[in-house]
Amino acid sequence: MRLHSHSNLDIEALERNLVMADIWKEQEEIRKLKTSRNKLAPVNRLALEILWEIFLLCATRNEGSHWSWVKLLRICQCWRDVVMSCPALWSCLDCTKPAAIPKLLERSKMAALTVRLDSGGSFRNKTANTVKSALQHLSRSTAECAHAAGSLSQCSMEAEHTVMLPLDLLGGDAPRLRHLDLKDFYLPWTSGLLKNLTSLKVHYTHSVPAPSFQQLTQVLNRMPALESLELRNALPLPNTTSLAQVVQLSRLTALHLEGEVAACTLLLDRITFPVKSTTTMKFTCVVGRDVAGHLEQASLFLHSLSKLRGQLPDSCPSVSQCTIPALKFLKLVNAQSLVLGNTSCVIDGSSPPWLELVIKSPVRELNLGSGVGFVQKLLSAILPLDQITVLTTNAPYIYWLLSNEVAIPSLQGVKQLHLQLEGQRECGLRTIDDLSEDTVEDTTAFPFFPLLESLSFKDFDFSTGRDGNAFERLRAMLQCRYESEAEIEELHLKGCKGLSSGDIEKLKEFCVDVKWDGGK
Repeated sequence: MRLHSHSNLDIEALERNLVMADIWKEQEEIRKLKTSRNKLAPVNRLALEILWEIFLLCATRNEGSHWSWVKLLRICQCWRDVVMSCPALWSCLDCTKPAAIPKLLERSKMAALTVRLDSGGSFRNKTANTVKSALQHLSRSTAECAHAAGSLSQCSMEAEHTVMLPLDLLGGDAPRLRHLDLKDFYLPWTSGLLKNLTSLKVHYTHSVPAPSFQQLTQVLNRMPALESLELRNALPLPNTTSLAQVVQLSRLTALHLEGEVAACTLLLDRITFPVKSTTTMKFTCVVGRDVAGHLEQASLFLHSLSKLRGQLPDSCPSVSQCTIPALKFLKLVNAQSLVLGNTSCVIDGSSPPWLELVIKSPVRELNLGSGVGFVQKLLSAILPLDQITVLTTNAPYIYWLLSNEVAIPSLQGVKQLHLQLEGQRECGLRTIDDLSEDTVEDTTAFPFFPLLESLSFKDFDFSTGRDGNAFERLRAMLQCRYESEAEIEELHLKGCKGLSSGDIEKLKEFCVDVKWDGGK
């Protein structure tokens, strides 16, 4: 009976297996038919290269997980084949997943590699060990990893806490490496990777060993094709300049320095580069609590800026000989910053400014008098400003500009004036009055901005107060200029209070185009 029972069980199991095999065959046939159907879908009939581009956009524009795009593998067999055949999708080496790096290297083939490390809060204590493990994978000489250093063209690393990288990282040689971006990853300045770069960005938020000027200039000399240089809190100490040489960077178009005023000044004096139409410079000068003393020291910075300003069109003997667009946009909005550039950087944001200067201090707010005084010296260094056509400013600069005997004559070509006046009613009223002032003795009817075509008020209160009716003074100013054939054609009122729709209609009597956002 037992043998018979076992025999029946075996027969039943065999029958079940045969049925399951038939089901599997049917399902496989259905899967093949679905795959064939999917291949006929319009999106899957696109060229392979186009699908690659679409999937790459999905990977690069995703704001969530860096690996959310792998869901594409599970959509259909067609998409899986596309993803697996695209080397660029697998070319980002995530150092938080060191075990996956060999497979990523295998699938990335010869695509340019990017190294990424994002250290979140739960990653703090394991950052160094994880990076070390990942780098061990990168330096392996097996067939699947041997091309890592040789094909690496871009390396970007960012950590929450300082991570010290080894001197022999990647064997000290990455011949195709062109872009290196390190935030809180300290790479010794004698590393062999610091050569032949076109972009170098180093940013430290914590204290690390500073290079000497000699070390830094030697590194820059090994990068003759450098186009972008950003050193933030990574500048040499000012007392290490004795053996430093002057470096010529003939292709440099973007420069961003942040550090002590003296360090920024000394480095700027030890690099030379041509001023082109694409040149952008940003200097963040850090001063101590002795703001006045440091601002005085920062005045030395102006000599170097003056030399760079000398390369601009208005310094050329013939405008036709210059290929550099003139500076037409000036922004002065507080005592700590100045922006100078082409009009496109304010009109449509299509280009960055030529110069951006920021003064940082541990003091919560710099003394306005000291800050304005420094910017006054800066403006003197980069004068003449007669080609400025767009001016954005607020107090205390409005007071200074309207009373400065040097600045006002140099700004007679301003056609657009943008005033940021939050909490500055007195300043706004004075500006309105000065814009309506005309003189008989002078050949110019209006001494303040005679060519003004567009005027913008932001966050100004036009309500009637003890100091008078601001709206009526604005209307009188527009009327005065209209009747004197110096009409303001555009008036922009953004975030301004104390106005009504009826007031706007009254302004249109003397201004062609009045734009008001309703005080929102």
